[in-house]
Amino acid sequence: MPRKNGEDVLTAGISAGCGDDGGGSGGGTPDANTGGPADAMPAVADAALPDANPCDENAGHGSGCVDTPFALAEGGEIRLERFQTSEAGTEDLLAAQAFFFKGQTPSFRPLDGIPIELRTELAEKGIACSDFRAGNLFDNGLSTAAQAVVDTRSYYDVGDEVTLTNEDDAADVITLTEEMNTIDNSSLLNHDMIYLAPAETTIVTLGSTYLPELDGNSLDYPALDLGYGQSIAGDVLADANGDGTPKIYMPEGFTATNPSETELYAGLTATKGEDLIIEYDVANDEPADWPGVITFISFVSPANQVEFTCFNPPTEEGTFTVPYEIFEEDINVEEDSYVVMGRFVHAAWEYFQDNTRIDLIGTECKVIPQFDIVDATTGSN
Repeated sequence: MPRKNGEDVLTAGISAGCGDDGGGSGGGTPDANTGGPADAMPAVADAALPDANPCDENAGHGSGCVDTPFALAEGGEIRLERFQTSEAGTEDLLAAQAFFFKGQTPSFRPLDGIPIELRTELAEKGIACSDFRAGNLFDNGLSTAAQAVVDTRSYYDVGDEVTLTNEDDAADVITLTEEMNTIDNSSLLNHDMIYLAPAETTIVTLGSTYLPELDGNSLDYPALDLGYGQSIAGDVLADANGDGTPKIYMPEGFTATNPSETELYAGLTATKGEDLIIEYDVANDEPADWPGVITFISFVSPANQVEFTCFNPPTEEGTFTVPYEIFEEDINVEEDSYVVMGRFVHAAWEYFQDNTRIDLIGTECKVIPQFDIVDATTGSN
């Protein structure tokens, strides 16, 4: 995980309705192909998940389920996440991981953050902000509630390895190896069985699509038998017959323009009563055949738990917007608090064997080492 002032910093991030942990620490270079860890993020307002699992867990495939993978019980994830932790990019890190589980309690975990009341015009744009200080959901960092859920899981053994192969470059392969009873390096949650790649040597190519594959040595989980994929933004990636290919898209790198990267990494200042808007450019155009990339910005406490998060829908690409209402809340601005801002693509695919979903997540983030909230009149806290 990233380190700040010699201490471990959890890249708690958020997971677009996604996963609950990440992994790894290691060096990097300034270019856009170096890896860095993160956690994924929750959905925007118009992609809200239901309050409970709508499926009959004792029924067969497709029985009693709404027509969307995101409403299925959770069955695991495969995730690529990169964090840029300095302007120079000298400490960029990658979290590459996977796990597959038969069940957990609860089987379905909706986002339980408390929505912040926003102005109508922002809500109509799909901007959504929530208070996650209750610490009960997957993206809130190292919480006892998150570990309690993980402890209830029964895991599938999918073989020795999970591989992710670049769709356009067969030589670009990320190999995740089975680890038993291991604490992942991002959220510090302990898993009975997790698949990890060495963060120090693993490189992910931004703007690329990766194809996941199991090594086929497992009788317990013989194949990645997935069907009917859908993105968090609502785009259907495959049909109900399973025609389609499960993929992870790793978003392009992005550069802050206002404030500049130099200003951003010097520290972020928000002013009470004013919206915080950070403008950015993307290195290259995202492919037209992929669903929209959702942006998020999270405020993280010194205890490495997400306190508040705001999401901007794909139509708002080019800016991270934090409404001023957020700064009326009691955000922790102590030393070692930090901000995570990123862009992600999240696709959910149905696993036919047990009627659960697998989340496929690609996330590109920046970790801002410090931030402050000042009064508009006095300039003081």
